[in-house]
Amino acid sequence: MSRSRNDDEHEGEASSRFAQAMARQGGRPVKVVDFPGLDGERVGVWCPNAQEETEAEVAARKHLTGHYKMSALDLSLTSETELYQRERDVEMLTLVLRDPDEPNDAFFESSDEARGLTRPQVRALLALVEDFRRERYEARTPENAAELVRLVRESKAVGALSTWLTSCDAGTLRELVELLANDTPPTTDTRSTPPSSSTS
Repeated sequence: MSRSRNDDEHEGEASSRFAQAMARQGGRPVKVVDFPGLDGERVGVWCPNAQEETEAEVAARKHLTGHYKMSALDLSLTSETELYQRERDVEMLTLVLRDPDEPNDAFFESSDEARGLTRPQVRALLALVEDFRRERYEARTPENAAELVRLVRESKAVGALSTWLTSCDAGTLRELVELLANDTPPTTDTRSTPPSSSTS
């Protein structure tokens, strides 16, 4: 009697390449950071996965329809507004903020508890989540850094640096600050450097 693929899957539930890779690194990666606005408090951070992004969207819609009694039409009109985004942000943080000592445990008991956060705290926490995502999944190469430096210099040369900076997203601005903090040596163009002359 031939074995089915389902038989093999039930026999070795953790045998997929992904499951093996997760097991090798000791489970889902977590970063422990200072909690904004709570002196001395630490919190664990997960990078949101696809399921959590979906759950946050669904939970935000449920809260708006249940708590605020919104109709399907109201909700469709609200889906791109700040109100919906605030709810989605809170639901997302409820899922990805973890107990720093036991990351399998959530930091908040519920999203209702997370709604006690101030808006600046929500923004700061989302930035920490985004920082961790960038650290893990966006490779930074010397070519990227050189391109960023080139854009800054060109913008400055034509008097458009302040305009260019205001158009940058938060991630680009953080990368610029990190480049400066790490004392990244700028590339020099020897053609623009006049030769030194000594009269001895």
